[in-house]
Amino acid sequence: MMSYEKCKRKVNNAFFLTHILVHFGQLLYFCTFKTAIQIIYNMPYSDSSDTPWESLYAFVDRYQANTATVAQEADAVIATFEHSYKKWRQCTEYFYSVHNETKDGSRYYGIAIVIYSIALCTIKDSKRAVDAATVLQREVERYCKEVDYRGDIKADMWHNLALCQHNGGALYERDAIEAFKKEAFYQLDSSNNTSHSNLECYTFRRIDKYLLESLVRESIGLSSPSVFNDIFDCPLMEILSADDEIARLIRTAYSECLKVACFCKNDKLTYTNEKGDIVHREKKHENDEPEYQKELLWAHYADSHRGVCIRYMFPGEFTTHTDDGRVLFFKDVVYKDDLKYLKEKNGLNLEEAFFVKSSCWEYENELRLVCYNPSDKGQELHGTMSAKNVVAAVYFGVKCPAEDRESIIRLLQGRHYEKKLLSIKDNKLHEEVQRLPVEFYQMEKDPEVFGKIRARRIEV
Repeated sequence: MMSYEKCKRKVNNAFFLTHILVHFGQLLYFCTFKTAIQIIYNMPYSDSSDTPWESLYAFVDRYQANTATVAQEADAVIATFEHSYKKWRQCTEYFYSVHNETKDGSRYYGIAIVIYSIALCTIKDSKRAVDAATVLQREVERYCKEVDYRGDIKADMWHNLALCQHNGGALYERDAIEAFKKEAFYQLDSSNNTSHSNLECYTFRRIDKYLLESLVRESIGLSSPSVFNDIFDCPLMEILSADDEIARLIRTAYSECLKVACFCKNDKLTYTNEKGDIVHREKKHENDEPEYQKELLWAHYADSHRGVCIRYMFPGEFTTHTDDGRVLFFKDVVYKDDLKYLKEKNGLNLEEAFFVKSSCWEYENELRLVCYNPSDKGQELHGTMSAKNVVAAVYFGVKCPAEDRESIIRLLQGRHYEKKLLSIKDNKLHEEVQRLPVEFYQMEKDPEVFGKIRARRIEV
């Protein structure tokens, strides 16, 4: 008969072997389906029966909807996060089932960091604020590197980090500005992820060395809103000029990183209306003349008809392929009769911040290309960016000197621009890229309609 001790050892050994096999099976499952949506089994966590997910969910559930509670219990929030965050990190790779709903671990851990950052903002002691901001920044940078998307959460993280650094005093002002830059980057990046294929628009230019350089290098010019001819342009910049320390830092962040190129376009960009329908090529005004015939634009921006109007054709990839850390997008300007409401609002949305102008400018039908680069330091008010194969046509002003016209034609002759065509063949979508030659036109007074100008094709 087997002794009690021997029997006990066999049972323990059997239990241990079973335990190893179960965890080995879980390891194989994890390695095979790591990136798939899955329901996580209970994992050991500290000395409590809670898993990292359960404690993370409880933390977020308690504080997410009530920032007042976060402020009141700031010390407890800070202590809980700093005790648990290294274990909570592992939740970012998984989805969980809670009350028959799927919860994204990466989202919940991001919210936990935001809650922690709100609590840190209540710290008044500057040394403690700086020490805490160091921990926070390290975790924010890790989250932004390892977690895709979640731009809204990342923006909140960087905003609160900037506030923490501001609490550290003047010595950390530059750090706060850099954090506000990152906040703006994620705000803009998460708000604009639409590309517009074969986007046709126009710009009016005087003929000078900057224009010729841009044609030679195949680039387009960008400018800081601070040099625009409308003193109320980009309302956010004007409103942030108020006597407030935080506002001043945010204004500096935008001023250093934001540059804009302005175009004319009679059609609205493709958009989705309130019914969910996609609307293409809707006219901004019913009776608009073609862009290249707008005499006020010739007079104001093309050296009183001595310059040129350039037609561009931008591919969808122009704004979707930005792997160099920039945010790049097109957006129509919206015109308002009264701008006073902007000053009275507690906050501005993206459109109100950069794309609202007084209705006295409505004749321009302005389309903007916004370039936001958080790496910029603001030393230059103007800049350029590469724009290959996008010049589709050049219109020479009525008073354009012949030698300037001939120089530009020689420069661009033989160049092409690209246009994508989609077709359905054999029930499959096919994409064809056409390479078309740059066209040239001479503007002249219309002999049939006094007071109008027209374009005559130049054969080369």
